[in-house]
Amino acid sequence: YADQPSAVLYLSIAIKNIGGFIAGILATMISQKKGRRITLMISDVVAIFSAGFAVLPHISLFIIGRILMGVHTGSNYTIVPNYLSEWSPPEVKGRVGSFTTLGECLGVLFGYLLGLNMPIDPQNADDDWWRVMYGLGAIFPLIRLLLLGFVFRLDTPVNLMKNE
Repeated sequence: YADQPSAVLYLSIAIKNIGGFIAGILATMISQKKGRRITLMISDVVAIFSAGFAVLPHISLFIIGRILMGVHTGSNYTIVPNYLSEWSPPEVKGRVGSFTTLGECLGVLFGYLLGLNMPIDPQNADDDWWRVMYGLGAIFPLIRLLLLGFVFRLDTPVNLMKNE
């Protein structure tokens, strides 16, 4: 994308926050109606599609992928702490809640470590390492989707009691 205007490139990065803002609001409403587990599964499917769009060689698809990744991120920041809190026994609820922040920090660290292999010259259009980095963003959502689909088949106890 070295041939794109700078404004388009800046937009393609910043637009993730718009998707996150919208999803942060919508994910709460969806989780109250459909449950935390289903909302997380929807978020994971969105993340897998976002990684797929982000690695395709057209700037508009990359921007769509970034918006979808924002949707995934915003819904995770909203739903994951609730999901963990509702599953946790009262004596460890606070410690389990900190796992969300720990996971976020480890993810950022992992992203920075992957970025060490990026070329310094931004005009190097032959390098596709950034596509690998965006594609790797589908791994953890895929793992969680499979776990929620086949292992953790029930929603949180709080949500199950609310919907009875």
